Amino acid sequence: MAEREISATPLQLTDLPEELKLVQDAWVQAKGSDIGPSRKAFDLLFIPLNLLPYSSVTDYFADSDEFIIRFFGTGLVSIDGIDMTGKNLSETSPPDLRRLLESLFRKVVDEKHENFSEFNFLSKSGTQRMSITGRWPLSENGIDVSGILSVIYLADDKQHLNEILGRDDSR
Repeated sequence: MAEREISATPLQLTDLPEELKLVQDAWVQAKGSDIGPSRKAFDLLFIPLNLLPYSSVTDYFADSDEFIIRFFGTGLVSIDGIDMTGKNLSETSPPDLRRLLESLFRKVVDEKHENFSEFNFLSKSGTQRMSITGRWPLSENGIDVSGILSVIYLADDKQHLNEILGRDDSR
């Protein structure tokens, strides 16, 4: 596999594609004055249907400081080659992607605020944009983060994304 580096560039709400802005609007309406809506208050059908397969819900357990993936969309399974439902975020591969995701999830927990980023891949042939991702806090008590909703807008086709990540698309 070729040497590569994955990075995330922070984005503002105004930088997002319209589909992710729709998720933001639904999240804001569902949360009211809380830091985030509960899982029950945020219906996944608020997510545009073309992005639902590229969405995940991850529970955050403050007592053990762990992120456990509750829902992992079929599009993510297709890209990653594995269903991460029920798995710990620390099991994410490759390691550079895991470290980046852990950092971005930690930011949602620490700041109790949504964040957006553009994922880029740097290889010998140059930088390529992979996706734009939004991460929104979920809260069962309205005060503390108990989960994170992630929605990915692919900037490239799935086959090319698999090549970037060094994954076999034939599974």
